[in-house]
Parts: sequence; C-alpha cells; structure tokens
Amino acid sequence: MADNNGEIIEQLRITNRLLTQLLIKDLSTQTEKVNFLSQTGFTPTNIANILNMSINSVTGITYKSRNKEKSPKKGRQHEWYRSFSRIKAN
Repeated sequence: MADNNGEIIEQLRITNRLLTQLLIKDLSTQTEKVNFLSQTGFTPTNIANILNMSINSVTGITYKSRNKEKSPKKGRQHEWYRSFSRIKAN
C-alpha cells in the first residue's frame, strides 16, 4: 500500500510539472515566468526547480518585482520634492 501511494505521488508531481510548463510556455521572459508562478502560489524552491534556476535568482526577481509595484519612480519622487521645496521657500 505504501509503495502504491509513493507511485501516485510521483505521478501527481509529474502531472503538475507538465501542467506548469503548459501554463508558462507563452510567457517570453524568465521574469514573467517567475512572477506568474510566484503569484499562483509556488514557492521560490519550486519555481527554481521548474525553471532550472537558482533559488537566489528567483528570490531576487520576486523582490525586485514587489519593490517596483510599491515604490514610485525615483525621478517622479525627486521632481515632487523639488516643487515642494520651492513652495516651502516662498
């Protein structure tokens, strides 16, 4: 019985990998693939295994993507600060 469960689990893993490959095949860049898989709930370890990348690369991509969404562009922030400084000085 235990051996049968192991075979079933292995077949599920293979099926999951195949389905994942089908989902990401149309995404053009590694960054898009990593972000998609991350948003669907895959762990960095799973993403690294699926895309044959290092875990550090995956976490770096997800970190950069999260920070891009949170913070405004530096140029805009700087322009805002300059205009605020002019108003404050007057």
